[in-house]
Amino acid sequence: MRRKTNSTLDIQPPQLTGLARVDDPTSLTPTDNGVYAQLNVAGLDWSNQAAQAVVFEQVHLANAQFIQAKLPKAQLIDVRFNRCQLAGVNFEKAHLNRVEFVGCQLIGAKWPDAQWTDVRLIDCQVELSIFWAVKFKAVRFERCALRQTSFENADLSGAIFRDCDLSEADLRNTRLKGADLRGSIINGMAVNAKDVAGAIITSMQAAALVSLLGVVVKDLD
Repeated sequence: MRRKTNSTLDIQPPQLTGLARVDDPTSLTPTDNGVYAQLNVAGLDWSNQAAQAVVFEQVHLANAQFIQAKLPKAQLIDVRFNRCQLAGVNFEKAHLNRVEFVGCQLIGAKWPDAQWTDVRLIDCQVELSIFWAVKFKAVRFERCALRQTSFENADLSGAIFRDCDLSEADLRNTRLKGADLRGSIINGMAVNAKDVAGAIITSMQAAALVSLLGVVVKDLD
């Protein structure tokens, strides 16, 4: 059966059962190809750390620090980030499946060539982030600040932006078919006319979009 992607109910949440509590988060150190599974961790600090192809599977992270960490090719499966700091993190070519970010700081985070499936961001700061060529499938942004974020060459087909701020975001050469922007601020957003075909917007947003595309609306005298 074909799955729809325009409802919160269609986004699969992380499966987090039987997690082991980690009393000493310093015992978890980043290593290349390291696997961290079925864990409930508070206060993990991997800021300025680097490791390739780490795997987080069935992990709940609260108040974790990943500031300026370099974690390319990471695999995030069934993970919830709760009030975590990820400013400037580099998740190039990461794969995310059933992941939630709640109340997180992701300012300047880098996700080029990543793949996101069943991902939800709620009340997050995502300004100045880079999502170049990311493939999004079943993704929802709720009440997120996305000012000056770049989605250039990304596939946002079916993505939902609810009550978000996309001011000056770069969506050029981005696939927006079925993307739902209703209720979000799009002032100053950079977008090409060919890319907005099939996007879902309100009539009020339509007037702003016409202006963004350089069209002059002028009634006859």
